[in-house]
Amino acid sequence: SPAPQVDLAEHRRFADATADLAIHSLRGDTLRLRPPLAISLVDDDVGGPYLVGLRDGFAKAVQAAGVRLGPGGSRVTAIFAAPRSWKGRAALGPRSVASLQRGSDLFVLFGHPRLLAQIPGEAPVVCAWHGQPLMQEAAGRWVSHRLR
Repeated sequence: SPAPQVDLAEHRRFADATADLAIHSLRGDTLRLRPPLAISLVDDDVGGPYLVGLRDGFAKAVQAAGVRLGPGGSRVTAIFAAPRSWKGRAALGPRSVASLQRGSDLFVLFGHPRLLAQIPGEAPVVCAWHGQPLMQEAAGRWVSHRLR
């Protein structure tokens, strides 16, 4: 008998909807962002023996939703911090924490919510759990929907 047909588009819609449900606010109820958005990265995952994945999915998703990127508006910081055995720690490293001191209008955490304690200031923080492309795209949708 022939192999069953798989509706890849339907599977993708399901995956996107599930990822959208996983995005949640850790701090701050109101976003006061104004385009263009200047997106910077703090990547706690680089420097070890393993390659990290692409880090441009978040910015691409925001831009694909029609939000202008660049200087002159709000600053958004994407923090990538997956658990990796080579780090020997569960927290953000000193270099990452120092980078966060520059401040931001929004922090997007691609890591565990427990890392909130290391994010300074009172700017809103949204948790996207992991830096996989699926979650970067969901975080991009989350931000862009709140700018409308």
